[in-house]
Amino acid sequence: MRDEIEAFYMDVEKFYREDHTFYKVIVGDFNAKIGPRRTPEELHIGTHGLQWNEQGERLSEFIMTTKTIYGNSQF
Repeated sequence: MRDEIEAFYMDVEKFYREDHTFYKVIVGDFNAKIGPRRTPEELHIGTHGLQWNEQGERLSEFIMTTKTIYGNSQF
């Protein structure tokens, strides 16, 4: 399962870097739980999250690497 998740993020990151359109919206169910901000560098994360999981860690890494914006995880 981890290999599949890593391959998915590698594909998304490749798309993100190679597609040169100005706006990109990546939407989906990432099964990610992103908790509260832990470091000052995590500007894409708010202060009101509840908990983290492994998928949340990987999504956060992707967001920081690509300097994207994390919009919302509640619906």
